[in-house]
Amino acid sequence: MARLHLSISDIINRLRIYNRSNVPGFIQKFGREYPVRCDLRLRDISDIRSIPLKKRVLLGDISHIHNGKAPRHYIIHADGVPAIAIIIRKQPGASTIKVVKEVDKRISDLRSVLPFGTKVKKFYDQSEIIQEARKEIIQDLILGAILAILILYFFLGSLRPTLIVAFT
Repeated sequence: MARLHLSISDIINRLRIYNRSNVPGFIQKFGREYPVRCDLRLRDISDIRSIPLKKRVLLGDISHIHNGKAPRHYIIHADGVPAIAIIIRKQPGASTIKVVKEVDKRISDLRSVLPFGTKVKKFYDQSEIIQEARKEIIQDLILGAILAILILYFFLGSLRPTLIVAFT
């Protein structure tokens, strides 16, 4: 590398250049948009070895490249099969419930373009906890109001003044 005046950063940049997938545009057909994808991802070791660094110098010419294993903490499984995890975080001030509804809508729109057999599952949905807490708070408020009215009735001994205070 020193003889070729290459640094680790140069190698990393070349790997980035030759290992990317981007969407340069869309094709519109029958009222739908289909992304055009340029897939320049590296598929196997021979692809990595054939990355050009300088004139007539390939990465495989100056390095020993071999298969390795991804660290266990990078591998995700769901229902015993490899999976992809997507974490979505809302912006401060945004409604968690509205964000989740919008994400669910977008995912349902994407299902038609996903490969056959692809399953989309939620692992954790914070909006469910918020909605459950909201229900519990409303139930507790109603129960508290009923108990307050009963205690008022017990102390006042008459329905009319109890209802006046309760409605007030």
